[in-house]
Amino acid sequence: MSRLTRHVRRGVAFAALGLMVPLFAAPAPSDAAATASWETITREKGILVSTREEPGRQFPSFRGIGRIDASVWEIIAILEDADNHKNWMHDCNGSRVVATIDSTHQVVYNRTDAPWPVSDRDIVLASNYQVLDAGKEIWAKFKATRHTDVPEVEGVVRMPRLEGHYHLVALDDGHSLVEYRVNADPGGSLPDWLVTQTTKDLPLHTLLNLRERVKTMRGEYDLAKFKAHAGS
Repeated sequence: MSRLTRHVRRGVAFAALGLMVPLFAAPAPSDAAATASWETITREKGILVSTREEPGRQFPSFRGIGRIDASVWEIIAILEDADNHKNWMHDCNGSRVVATIDSTHQVVYNRTDAPWPVSDRDIVLASNYQVLDAGKEIWAKFKATRHTDVPEVEGVVRMPRLEGHYHLVALDDGHSLVEYRVNADPGGSLPDWLVTQTTKDLPLHTLLNLRERVKTMRGEYDLAKFKAHAGS
């Protein structure tokens, strides 16, 4: 085999591998080293769940990636309806809009149920979404913040840090590819079994529940207000 032939075959092999990498695995240059450390922990019902260890922290980052048979507009409508997150987010037993800043920014409250004797966790989040590429892509981002209208609750641990996103990409068939990603410090100490369970179950069941929620709520939202941002 000639050297040229070997180079051509090697190039074809790398190209094929590239096509097999999930869409969301393509990192920004500054995130390339970190992204390489993601470890797949399960593939169930079309959802890929992976985690990444965070230096000096017990709780790893996690993400779930999967296809949802709905448009990005139907999905962002569900995500922006924070008063009803408790009806589909895994282990969420409390959610509400605290303040609406403008049409794409709001402050939301979320409380996560924990098994006894572990205390529930809660968080106040600043959330916003951005529509890109004429509506073919939407980033819905959230990050911990403070708000005077949400005092800490006795017996509930206020998480000191959390940030993440839903990344929605429109597919040619009218459906969507969704990445749900979270990097959090839940505060306090958690048993190892709960950390392992949470980092698997939260992304997996949140995306599975989101699939079902879209079906249940189809036609219930005014999608025009979200589509209005497609040209922004």
